[in-house]
Amino acid sequence: MLTYWLAGGAAPCKIKIKMPKRPRFGIEVERSKGPNFGARPLPAAGGVWVLHILLLVPGVFVSLLALSVYPLLDPRRMMGFLLGFFLLPVLLQMLTILRKSPGNDVRWGRAAYIGSGLALLLLGLLLFLNGGLDRSHGNTVRPTVVRKTVIGGRATRYHLWVSSWRPGRILEDFNVGSREFDRAVVGKPVTVELHNGFFGLSWRGTISTQ
Repeated sequence: MLTYWLAGGAAPCKIKIKMPKRPRFGIEVERSKGPNFGARPLPAAGGVWVLHILLLVPGVFVSLLALSVYPLLDPRRMMGFLLGFFLLPVLLQMLTILRKSPGNDVRWGRAAYIGSGLALLLLGLLLFLNGGLDRSHGNTVRPTVVRKTVIGGRATRYHLWVSSWRPGRILEDFNVGSREFDRAVVGKPVTVELHNGFFGLSWRGTISTQ
């Protein structure tokens, strides 16, 4: 409360002014203990899953190496198996994350990655044995080069499209090296060496222009 005296006129005048009380400003924080108070947080599983994915790398490398050394005439089926074994544990991991399953599912996920890694290694071993143990005499065919394709990227790939000698097919697609690609001429024949495969998986040998 403030009091002011005003002088003037016959007698002084007294005026009282009431000031409003200052409001209280502030934030009240209420602490409470929930049912999980004091519980230890779950460890981050990101690094664990990355280590699990690394279990698939050796099998993928061996399988792709086998396909490059002994290229199959029909590689799509084996590439499908390779992709399936690689994606299966990853999809199971995603389902686990979406379900918000407890941490004990990490052990089950590890088993899925280990199983897929072993399956990929066995697939690569199968492809190596299919070509390495093949003692059959190779046959040769002379298809005509229809077109040549270069696919760029991290690793440039060279493809030769030749006329097919197999019934029910029009073209054959061969992933070849740069030397074979440069020597091949569209409209002219090339010589392709064929093998039956130890496990019945037909694969091709060298491709020459002579």
